[in-house]
Amino acid sequence: MKQQQGFTLVSVMLLTVVAGVVVFTSLKDSIVQERLSGNFQKKVNARMMSERAVFAQAEKVQQQLHANPDADIDELVAQTEQAHSGSIHKGDLKYRAQLNKNGAGELEIAALGERYAGEAEANLVARYAVTSNGGYAPFNTAIVGCDGVLNSAGGNIDSYDSQQLDGQYGRDNASTQAHVKTISPNADIVVSGGSSTWGDVRATGNINITGAGFISGTVHANGDIDVSGGSSGDYTIPPGFPVKTRIGGDILAKGSVTYQGRHILGVVRAEQDVHFTPSFAVRNINNNGLAVLYGGNNTTEENNKDSIAGTNYKGAPYHQTVTVPAVPASNSEDPNHDPKDPDTNCDPYSLPSELAKLQQKLPRQGLNVTGWGNHAQFDDEQGRDSFGSIYMPTSTSILGRQYGSVYFLDDLIINGAELTIAKGDVVFYINGDFKLTTNGNSALNINEGASLTLFVQGKSQIQQSVNVLKKTLNSNKLPPFSLYSGYQDNSTATQCGGDFGVELSGTGQMYGTIYAPYSNVKFGASGELYGAIRGKRVSVCGDGDIHYDTALKKSQGGSLGGQRRVIFLGWQYKTPEELSP
Repeated sequence: MKQQQGFTLVSVMLLTVVAGVVVFTSLKDSIVQERLSGNFQKKVNARMMSERAVFAQAEKVQQQLHANPDADIDELVAQTEQAHSGSIHKGDLKYRAQLNKNGAGELEIAALGERYAGEAEANLVARYAVTSNGGYAPFNTAIVGCDGVLNSAGGNIDSYDSQQLDGQYGRDNASTQAHVKTISPNADIVVSGGSSTWGDVRATGNINITGAGFISGTVHANGDIDVSGGSSGDYTIPPGFPVKTRIGGDILAKGSVTYQGRHILGVVRAEQDVHFTPSFAVRNINNNGLAVLYGGNNTTEENNKDSIAGTNYKGAPYHQTVTVPAVPASNSEDPNHDPKDPDTNCDPYSLPSELAKLQQKLPRQGLNVTGWGNHAQFDDEQGRDSFGSIYMPTSTSILGRQYGSVYFLDDLIINGAELTIAKGDVVFYINGDFKLTTNGNSALNINEGASLTLFVQGKSQIQQSVNVLKKTLNSNKLPPFSLYSGYQDNSTATQCGGDFGVELSGTGQMYGTIYAPYSNVKFGASGELYGAIRGKRVSVCGDGDIHYDTALKKSQGGSLGGQRRVIFLGWQYKTPEELSP
């Protein structure tokens, strides 16, 4: 019998040692990965706790406001209990909040979230306002096109707060709250120009973005989202955004997503298909799970890969069941439907019934301010024109607000002459048309502190800017110029050459709000509009800029019912002061 040399035993021992080294190396890597994941999870949990603190504190403010409906900001700060968690899970998860009044007179909630006794912390500072008139704010969005929005312009749409810096707008104090949305079911948004939109774009139908358009926020649709072009172009982006940004937030579609052109800073979520064309990159800067998720097919060509991640996002783990929240749409059959909610109703004021009441008021006079050198002046006591005619106002309740100086007119034509609103809050009910022409010295002037509110049954043509000395709400929280149109527009076209019940043009600057839920609205100016637009369909056609004033969320133009509410204004990007224990 052959003597054994022990080679098999040595081989097995060597293999065991090698396997052990591999196992221990893998175990070490796994431990490192687990620690990294654990640290990230701690930070996420801390962030969630800080958000929970903000919402808990806002809820306490709303409860205090319900208990004391007449409380001002200072009283709310003094009387509202500070939110804190105590201990949520064996002392691991904690939050606390602190309520203050900031320099702009708004509620400011500073929040701190903690995990594992402060091993992970997250700070947030949120700004809130209290609606002064009770209920909802009708101009809480920059542009609302209930049945559709077309933006074929080359200007910029951004936001600012006229309650700061004495009402002055500048690119250095511009913000990203100029949101654009639709309300009616299956209403589309088309962006075909090279404009920059500093806010979210949300459609109850499809969204189609071509050209070199830039969106700073989230693009969200109940249908498909198609973004093309944009691989080159010069558009204005907010400070702090990377140069190659095309979409500053997420792309969320209950349908499919087709994308080409520069970088998406957020994530892509599609319940159906996706298709990417170079150049593109989905950067997921907030580490919100996987950069791309889709529930249908990925028809991206094999070589068309993310310029940063180096993948085309095909197959697992990107292909899985995806649920995208719906953009709120008008649905009167919903048992929870609130007809006064401007987010789900094109006309929360029920304007036709309001105008029908005004139409019964008699007598009415015509006001035709025409001819070089002629002039008319109105205030809260009387009106007078160059021909010696005197106009006397009446006190009337409109949109739930009592106006003391309401004038009833058949028509208002300003052609080659001037109309001045000298003082007070003046209201014109116009049973016919309103027209401000570019002829000669045509001018509509509104003095500082005064306001003019128009309720127009017919068409409205504003061919040049309304002259407003101070672009902010007056002391009664009213915009200097407001137009409420009851014109019934049956046209379905959203092209810039179509028929419009409300049309704005001109090259200057004007501050105003447009409320036309049954009329197509065209902003075809090359100037600047400070304010907001709500229309049946809205077409932005010129090279002018639209600057949404966030102070309009606190406007008292009319009551939409309900109790006074706490509304979110935005995040304050600063380090909060140390919170009290």
